[in-house]
Amino acid sequence: MGHLLVFALPAAVARWLGARWVLVLLVAHALVSEPLQGWLVPTRQPDPLDAVADLVGIAAGILLARTLRGAGERASGKMDR
Repeated sequence: MGHLLVFALPAAVARWLGARWVLVLLVAHALVSEPLQGWLVPTRQPDPLDAVADLVGIAAGILLARTLRGAGERASGKMDR
């Protein structure tokens, strides 16, 4: 749950602000960090499920930001883009 939340929050903020490059960095970090931890830290075993949780967190953050933005635009009378 920790991995999911740690990635969901910055993904939601990045999506809200339209900073798609941050989303690309988050995905790259999610995919690269687990193997690197296994190679660089002798006492650490990489866990593919952690990477999956990271990616699910990114998707959840994006969906949350889209949902909140859409609700805000509907409430103000603007159309969704």
